[in-house]
Amino acid sequence: MKTMFRLEAIEPNLRLVIDGRVIEELCLSISRHGQREPILIHQQNMSFKITDGEKRWRAIKKNGQPTIIAELEK
Repeated sequence: MKTMFRLEAIEPNLRLVIDGRVIEELCLSISRHGQREPILIHQQNMSFKITDGEKRWRAIKKNGQPTIIAELEK
């Protein structure tokens, strides 16, 4: 089930290294077309972790949007 989550409720993968140009391109795409696919998250202790969609999370955060569409992994 797709749900809106506040970005601060989701913790990114801090070990992941992503090319800044890729994020910039994704920022532009999301600004123009919106978020097309939800990210996939799972609950770990009292927070949510990203399973799939780290680049989308980073681009949406960089765009200054407070929420993201996510699907909670079962």
